[in-house]
Formats: sequence, C-alpha cells, structure tokens
Amino acid sequence: MKKFFLLLIALVAVLNTYGNPIDADRSEGYFEEIKFEFINNKIIIPVTIDGTVYRFMFDTGAPNVISKEVSENINPRILKTSKTTDAVGNTYNLETVLIPEVSIGNITFKDTKALSYDIRKIDVFNCLNIDGFIGSNLLKNSIVQINFDTQTLTLTNNKHKLDLDKNNSTKMDILGQQHSPFIFIGLQGKTDAKDQVLVDTGMDGFYDISHRSYDIFKNYDILKDIATAVGENIIGIFGNGQKTEQHRVLVPALKIAGTSFLKLTTTTINESVSRIGTDMLKFGLVTIDFKNKRFYFEAKEKAIDVSKPLPEITPTVMNGRLVVGYVWDKKLSNKVAYGDEIIKIDDRNISDMNVCEFMSLKQEFEQKDTLHIVFKTKKGENTKLTIVKKLPNP
Repeated sequence: MKKFFLLLIALVAVLNTYGNPIDADRSEGYFEEIKFEFINNKIIIPVTIDGTVYRFMFDTGAPNVISKEVSENINPRILKTSKTTDAVGNTYNLETVLIPEVSIGNITFKDTKALSYDIRKIDVFNCLNIDGFIGSNLLKNSIVQINFDTQTLTLTNNKHKLDLDKNNSTKMDILGQQHSPFIFIGLQGKTDAKDQVLVDTGMDGFYDISHRSYDIFKNYDILKDIATAVGENIIGIFGNGQKTEQHRVLVPALKIAGTSFLKLTTTTINESVSRIGTDMLKFGLVTIDFKNKRFYFEAKEKAIDVSKPLPEITPTVMNGRLVVGYVWDKKLSNKVAYGDEIIKIDDRNISDMNVCEFMSLKQEFEQKDTLHIVFKTKKGENTKLTIVKKLPNP
C-alpha cells in the first residue's frame, strides 16, 4: 500500500528567497523558488503571516487551514462556521476566517480564506509541529512546479518562465469551491480504463483507488486482487477513520502523462474519488498548472517498474499507541487482529515511546524486509511474529 507506517514526521523548512514582496493578485509575472524539506513524503514550506514565519504543509488535496495558535496570534475576522469533512470522512464544525496577507517567499496573497482548527490535538500533526496547510484554493491562479531532486518548489503565474513540454502533459480539471486539481490516469490490465484522480500533495503514497472505481474495474480484469482485510490506517485532520473492509490490489500498468508505472500495488479507500500522492515526485518533475488547467510530468524514464515487497500487516496510530491497522495475511488472523498494540519491533521497545518517537523510526523499518514484532492482544497476551515482506504474484 503506502509505507510500513502511514504517519508524518516533524521537520523544519528553510526559505531561500530574497527581494521585495510581490502582490500575487496584481503582478503580471511573479516567479519564486522556495526550498522545502521532504520527510516521510510530506512537503513543508515556510509561510509568513503578519510578520511571523510559520511552517505549513503544502497540500493540494486540502483547503487552506491555520492552527489554533496562528488564529490566536493574528485574530482574523470570522466569516462563517460550517461543517467540514476530512480525507477519511470525519466531520467537524469549523470557522472560516479571512487573513489579510499570506506570503510564500516574496509573493503575497491578499484576503485569503482559511479554516481555523486545533490541528495539534491530533498526535501525528502535533509531531509535525506544523502551523497549517497551504491548500489548492490559494493556488487557483498560479503554476506550481515541484522538483524532488533539488527540494525546490517554484511558484509562478507565467508558464513561459518554466521549461514545459506539452507532450508530457494532460488536461487538468479544477473542481469545487476548493479548486481541487483532477486528472485522468490510464490503467492497463487485460482491459484498459481511465480513473479520474485528485492530485494530492498531502497524500503519502503513489495511488489510492476509491471503492467506487474498484467496484467498476474489478469486473473488467483491470486489477488483480491480492488480499482483503478489515481495519483502518489513514488519519485525517480530525482523527482516525472508521474500521472498514479494504482491498489490496495489483495494477499491471498505470499511465500518467505519457509515463507508465509497472506492477504498482495499492489499497482501496473509502472515498468517492481516487488520488495520486507524493511518491510520484521521486520519478520526475511535476508541474501543476492551476491557471491554465494543465498537469505536466517530466519523467526520468518512460517505463518505470515500481514493484516492491509488502508487509503482511499495516499499522496505524490510535490513542497515542502504535497498533495493527490491517492484517493482510489470513494465516495471521488467528494470532493478531485490528487494534492489537505493537509493543516491540526488533530491538526497539515501542511501548516506551511516544507517538513522535516511533514516527521517527518509520524510514528505518521501511528499509527492512524482515521484522520481528511483539504484539499485545486485546486479551493482554503477548504474541511474537516474524513479518516478512513479499512481492505480490503478478
């Protein structure tokens, strides 16, 4: 699916821009390069509000959000209170506020609307130590280019300032009040199909397929089912999702703007739309042209094998503890179950760690093909298992 942990990690963003401020609403040709840090598949950039530099996640799958702390600092005008739904279907009544100026580098966006929410009460966001989200509604008149190799985010409103090849692009739809970017990707199995996906730079992973798309594609030999499990391991801005049945599937070939990704594994999600995430950044230069409604992908290769061994268990965070999210191997279902606590991995005592500490071990565990894990079941019994990552059968 995604990684061994679908979690985030705290980081510090670095700004490397100079010059006079530019009004994004009035400038005919702004161009700004911002250095970002990329840790656990999350892009964090520096954002200035009312003279203070904050750390924001760059997330095209979300609206603008400011934390409770930022809201208290700037005391913005409240426009309304409305019901908001996060990525896993949780709902919450949030205030929409008006921020006079938001600056990214030397580019200033005036009268920006944002949701105000106490994001740090969610463990994984508290560990990030972020102050909010820069969402797609701020970028509706901009072009964003993300260069993974140089860790640079370029922001402009003039496509001629970028070296773009239309042959490596596809039409992009901007949908809803949030101005969310959607493209069609190709899926190639025994039958070919297209899936309309949200371009989501806040998503950890490559491709999440919606249940709606899965239910259609499974009847046409486009996907291959690998396993089915009941649980959850996606955390939205308002907390954990609901326990549901999900499917792990193999996509023989996935095509984005002329580039084919081969032997891709993914997992279904409880949403009406599929999405592509930040794993694609590792394979080429991504340009999201909100202004001209175009998506560019300049790949390093035209056909890329993305097959990888998968763990038999996917964990999640629940009530400040690392627990079992999904058990994909039915042979293990009588030994461990959804919600069982993970108390030790190899020589690491996980039960003695807080959320932020075991989040920091994510990369270390991802690099191992075999893990020795001790679980504490709901009955209070300890169970030790050796979890071996395996390549799915094509």
